[in-house]
Amino acid sequence: MFRQKVALEWLQQTILELTADGTEERLYRNLLSPDRYEKDVRPTTHHLKPTNVTFGFLLNQIVEMDERNQMLTTRSWLNINWMDQRLAWNYSEWEGIKTIYIPHQRLWKPDIILVNNAVREYHASLVSTDIMVTSNGNVTWLFSALFRSSCPIRECDLKFASWSHDVSEIDLGLNTDKGDLSSYMNNSEFDLLDMIAIKEIVSFPSNVQSKWPTIVIRIKMHRRPLFYVFNHIIPCVLISSMAVLGFLMPPETGEKINMIITTLLSMGVYLQSITESIPPTSEAVPLIGMYYVSSLLMVCLATCVNVITLNMHRNGAANQGR
Repeated sequence: MFRQKVALEWLQQTILELTADGTEERLYRNLLSPDRYEKDVRPTTHHLKPTNVTFGFLLNQIVEMDERNQMLTTRSWLNINWMDQRLAWNYSEWEGIKTIYIPHQRLWKPDIILVNNAVREYHASLVSTDIMVTSNGNVTWLFSALFRSSCPIRECDLKFASWSHDVSEIDLGLNTDKGDLSSYMNNSEFDLLDMIAIKEIVSFPSNVQSKWPTIVIRIKMHRRPLFYVFNHIIPCVLISSMAVLGFLMPPETGEKINMIITTLLSMGVYLQSITESIPPTSEAVPLIGMYYVSSLLMVCLATCVNVITLNMHRNGAANQGR
């Protein structure tokens, strides 16, 4: 009796699973049937009404900040949401199915791109996933991407907008004004100070009548100073102090001028290493560059003073010898 009961329960569970799977497949085919859905047509109740698209940005990691080329690489998640009444269904007629996942290639998607993208391989960096559709026609597309944007060093803007639709066709909005940092991984070189999301309406001189909604993700960063303090500042201080100690050496010492010249050459090598890491721009001079130039000038001045001192000493000794 017990075995029959167990077998009956297993048979009922199997029938329910097969029925549910068959129902979901029939629902999938029904939603995407050619007479009901066309993925190349924008979802809207009227062609004069825009499709409201909600944009969400989740920053996962600041991968790299290329200072020389002024390019920021970030790993992020985008959460894009819109309504499509063509994909709505009555879940009570479909075995209570309220959610279905559809491959992104089968559905219409807003052509949102990173406007200030810095590389050609934009689509290759997108990791697209299936799109979630609920019974009321709500569509959610969550996918990961590796973005490379052109921007200054301390404050970087990631600008997202539709490539071909203006505000009369796609109205791009924000789901929050702060951005999502719940899954953020700290960067070893930069501290993330703040991240805000802003909606802007942009128009172009070639077509001032069209307005393009743009989402701006503004990332503010601050460099961690520990690496530069130990690898550049402290060595520079030590090398500069050697130039000062050269004044304490007696003039008769033949190695005095050699030590000053070696100090000057060492400062030049460190200045060259700094020059290779900072962007070649004339808009502003980095503080560390100003510090190295000031130290180099001080060592040059110390070299000149030591040369004058040695010359005066030898001339004085020569006059005494006469």
